[in-house]
Amino acid sequence: MKVRPAKPEHLAFLRPYGPAITKLTLAVRKLVLDEDAGAVELIYDAYRAVSSGYSFTGRPRDCCIYVATYAKGMNLGFWDGVDLPVPDGFLEGTGKRCSHVKSANIADLARPRSSSADPVCVRHRRAS
Repeated sequence: MKVRPAKPEHLAFLRPYGPAITKLTLAVRKLVLDEDAGAVELIYDAYRAVSSGYSFTGRPRDCCIYVATYAKGMNLGFWDGVDLPVPDGFLEGTGKRCSHVKSANIADLARPRSSSADPVCVRHRRAS
């Protein structure tokens, strides 16, 4: 499926992270938007990361998925990750609500379970 292009400011925020991390982030963005092309992207340039939240309403509190880009990789995170019916050990994190998958390169995305939580998260969030 063709995904809408990233906003120019998003690409500008990613530029300091280099081409490999930018490519990785955009690949994960595509995974998220392939599941729900209508998701609203909320982009933030934080001090040591670029964060992209995905919401069905455009409100930050309604984000169910986020992509946090760092200098050495990125996290695909799920705000309600602890409630998702995914295999144990798949999602990382010790918080009471959020969980994430770490990725340092494109090959990590080829793991069979690396995108399996994405559609589950979308369905879970829509149902709540």
